[in-house]
Amino acid sequence: RTARVAVAALLVLVATAGPVHAEVPPPGTDVMRAAASVEIAVDGIGTGYVRLMGDVSIVRHPPDPGSPDTIPIEIVSLNLMGISPQFGRVEVSRDPGPVGIGSTLRMVGVESPSDSFFDVFFDIFLPDLGMTLKSGGPFRIQARTTAVPFFDVFTGMFSQRVPLLNEATGMPMGALTHVSLDPN
Repeated sequence: RTARVAVAALLVLVATAGPVHAEVPPPGTDVMRAAASVEIAVDGIGTGYVRLMGDVSIVRHPPDPGSPDTIPIEIVSLNLMGISPQFGRVEVSRDPGPVGIGSTLRMVGVESPSDSFFDVFFDIFLPDLGMTLKSGGPFRIQARTTAVPFFDVFTGMFSQRVPLLNEATGMPMGALTHVSLDPN
C-alpha cells in the first residue's frame, strides 16, 4: 500500500510538472560545432599554433532597408578548447564585452555566394599557466561563404598582429597572429 501511494504521488508530480523543453535559439541564430586554430605569442613563453574544438553561435540580423544585400551578422557565443605543448590547456572564447560584429554581402542577390567577415574580440585562457589574455583589438576573420549556416572556413586574409593584454594588469603580454574558424 505504501509503495502504491508513493508511485501515485510521483505520477501526480510528473503529470503536473509540464513538458521539458531544450532552449531553442531564436530565428536567424545558427548554433554549430566548430573547429579552429589560433597562433599566439606570449612574452617569455613562446609562440604556438593551437588546434581547438567547441561551438559557435552566429546571429543573422535583418538587412538594412537602405542596403538589402548586406546582412549584419554577429558571433554571440564562442567556446573552444585545445592543448598546446607550449601553453598546456588553451580555452578561447569571444570577449563578452565588445560585439563580434560583421556582415555578409550577397554577391548576386541571393544568399550564396557571399563575402562575409567578423571582427572578433577574443579571450584566451591558459589555465595551466594561470593566465587570462584579452585581445587589445578585434581580429578580422573573413570568407567567401557558399551556404548559410556557414560551411566555410573563416580566416584572416592578411597579416595581423593583435596585442594580447594580461587581464589582471592590462599590460601587453603578447599577440594573436592567426585565427581560423571552421563552423562545421
